[in-house]
Amino acid sequence: MPAASTEDRAAAEVGTSAAARPEGGRFHAWLLIAVTAALYACACIDRQLLPLLVDPIRKDFGVSDASMGLLIGLGFSLFYSAASIPAGLMADRGGRRGLLVASSGIWSGMTMLGGFAASFGALFATRIGVGTAEGVVTPVSYSLIRERVPLSLRGRAFSIFSMAPYLGGSLALIVGGALLSAAASGAFAGIPLLGSAKPWQAVLIVIGFFSLILTPLPLLLRRDRPIAKKEGVPGAPGFGEAIRYMWAHRRTYAPLMIYTTLSTLVVFANGPWLPALVGRRFGMSLPEIGYTYGLVKLVAAPLGLLFVGFMLDRFAANGRAIGTFGIFTTIVTLIAFALVPFAPSAEATFAIKGVGLLFCGAYAAIGAIILAARTPVRLIGKVTVIYMLFQSVLGTGMGPLAAGFLSSSVLGGDPMAIGGGMLLTTIGIGAPALVGLLVLRRTLITQPLSQEPQA
Repeated sequence: MPAASTEDRAAAEVGTSAAARPEGGRFHAWLLIAVTAALYACACIDRQLLPLLVDPIRKDFGVSDASMGLLIGLGFSLFYSAASIPAGLMADRGGRRGLLVASSGIWSGMTMLGGFAASFGALFATRIGVGTAEGVVTPVSYSLIRERVPLSLRGRAFSIFSMAPYLGGSLALIVGGALLSAAASGAFAGIPLLGSAKPWQAVLIVIGFFSLILTPLPLLLRRDRPIAKKEGVPGAPGFGEAIRYMWAHRRTYAPLMIYTTLSTLVVFANGPWLPALVGRRFGMSLPEIGYTYGLVKLVAAPLGLLFVGFMLDRFAANGRAIGTFGIFTTIVTLIAFALVPFAPSAEATFAIKGVGLLFCGAYAAIGAIILAARTPVRLIGKVTVIYMLFQSVLGTGMGPLAAGFLSSSVLGGDPMAIGGGMLLTTIGIGAPALVGLLVLRRTLITQPLSQEPQA
């Protein structure tokens, strides 16, 4: 009898893994969800401080919106993505607790160092360090959730994990705004290191320091053995096997990655620039913007993702329903984001943005649950890296840069033109994202999540 192909063995493992009961029970599953989400939120606090600080940094260093888009977008995401590749390899071999602890310590330290940057280049270098360390979190967390969380909880698990950027971003805005206000009023005068720092520098130093508190959190999780050994397969698979598996099932993976990558680009073309848009159009102070926008994100995004998680668990393996739900959330998000630049007041801007925030995170949870259902445990780390690589470079990286570039180079460079850059990106990228989702929905109808993919 001929030996089974790599794809056949991998496809068979999907069913075997799905049928197996995750180790540790429901208590450990919920503990795992809480720990990974908390750590991811902490990473996002460090990451999303920069949008609040765009204008002070731009003025201090004399750089353009395009340069700031590079700092908060592509410059960060390239190294974030590069780090995720070895992280995916290591995640599929075990030792995931240690990976999370080490990465948390590094990104917290690099955030603090950013507060001592005396030039744009030095600040850029610290953001490279932050991005490199934070690139570990998602592939390791996806690997843990895929292995240890039962299917009945997985929709909520990935929705809660997907809340982290919004919770972290909210706290970054609220706490960052409060720290900016305190620093500007002289509250840190006389405190070593902080007293002589500019307000935006003080924010980075304080946030980086307190991020260190969560560094030991992953030690609450159980130690793990290498996944490949637990499944009785000699040695961990390489990226070549993961790529072959994805190619064999490209009818699912291709539209999935188009949908999630372009959705990420739209989200990151809008969110990071909103503080600058509101400040420039309506003259609102940065502390006030941070507090207001932070509260909107803190309420709207988690509520939306809790609803999304509940609906995904209700739909279970019904691909048609999941696809239809995704179409609804995407259309609402695109309409809301397109209306933001036309809002007549700061209050209206935040209200419209809040509607978009209710549903804009749905793509991440929908993508994650499909990815987990169609990928074998022994390949999940590497497949997640490939999946997230596109989102990081083309989505997270190009989103802020696209809006900033359109504002600076296409729309004349007027600071007020940033709203136009956000609008053009939303329409031009949102439409093909929706097309990708329509194709994915058709695939899920013919190949439901409960059905084993055929190589």
